[in-house]
Amino acid sequence: GKNWFILYSKNIGLDGIMLTCESDIEKIIEWGIGTAKEVFLSFYLPDQNNVIKVSGTIVYVERNKNPVGGSETAFIGIKFKDISDQTNEQLKKFILSKE
Repeated sequence: GKNWFILYSKNIGLDGIMLTCESDIEKIIEWGIGTAKEVFLSFYLPDQNNVIKVSGTIVYVERNKNPVGGSETAFIGIKFKDISDQTNEQLKKFILSKE
């Protein structure tokens, strides 16, 4: 209930997703986000009404600091696990439409 927040997708593939947020990495870690942590995601693909729900494991957490303004962006890589056939087909269709 209280341990959720909004992230933005950077890219997506059949095996995972890269997410970003404009929080410093220490805040991300304070929230309990770190590598090897299991997570549950729900998101919509553009132009689709069905919510996609997947579980995954965080495999990457990194900070990128903008040298000009000093702002930070956290990148979080998640590897999907136990993805349903229906979700796999939705992802394939979406990815193919972008190539």
